[in-house]
Amino acid sequence: MLEAGTRRAPGTESSAIEIAFVNNMPSSAFDGTEEQFTGLLGGAANELGVTVRFSRYALPGLERSPEVQERLARDYRPVELIYAERPDGLVITGTEPLAED
Repeated sequence: MLEAGTRRAPGTESSAIEIAFVNNMPSSAFDGTEEQFTGLLGGAANELGVTVRFSRYALPGLERSPEVQERLARDYRPVELIYAERPDGLVITGTEPLAED
């Protein structure tokens, strides 16, 4: 079972696997990339009989369409929080950098 947007309290034990997802894709591929990973994780979780908790994070400063900006504000958290929440796994998506920095 895939549980989106849920997190366990730090220091608590759980049989669920915590996966942090950093969606660094451009607006044109943003939703499709998230759907692809949630589908893969959900399918694996069902097949293995485990619960996967899936939390979303975003990097600041990337240009986004108004629709993606709305999704970020509603469903995503600042990437800095990953350090405090210590997930079991981390998925980072992205495209080839177009600038030197």
